[in-house]
Amino acid sequence: MPQVVDEVVDGAFFERHLGERTRTVPMSLVAFHAGHPFDVESVGRLCRERGIFFVVDVMQGIGVVLVDVKKTGVPFVGSGTRKGLLLPQGLGFLDWNCEVVDARPSYMAAITRENPPADLIARHDNMAIASTARRFETGNFNLPAVPGLGGALELLEGIGVAEIQEQKGFRP
Repeated sequence: MPQVVDEVVDGAFFERHLGERTRTVPMSLVAFHAGHPFDVESVGRLCRERGIFFVVDVMQGIGVVLVDVKKTGVPFVGSGTRKGLLLPQGLGFLDWNCEVVDARPSYMAAITRENPPADLIARHDNMAIASTARRFETGNFNLPAVPGLGGALELLEGIGVAEIQEQKGFRP
């Protein structure tokens, strides 16, 4: 028998679990096991009020439900591109609102710099970190998946994510 999740996961739920040392609240847009949505807007409000980083994994919902990053006010949104974006494993993205959070990467590679050296050799006089999300790149790209993602996005746009959401019976 499927497990019934009857607890609402919203700002009030998280508030009772936050402490002085809480720095980040990560959560999924949609529960992977039951498919129900979480109230990311109220959790985002709580995090902004408390000065806590908020990171939302949209992989369970993107391509299946409408995801409005600006409306939710989430500073970090990440996802893999398999599942609702129709690709095999190996490609993902991070949407980062640099107006809200001036984040620094924990890893530095040649591509993470503002002016990556052509020979990709690190030099002490070229250490400025990129001002874009490229600052978080850590290695090789899954280049074959990039055109696949373009095709998948065209397909989803042609069908309409709102139509897919309605067909799935998803009610955010």
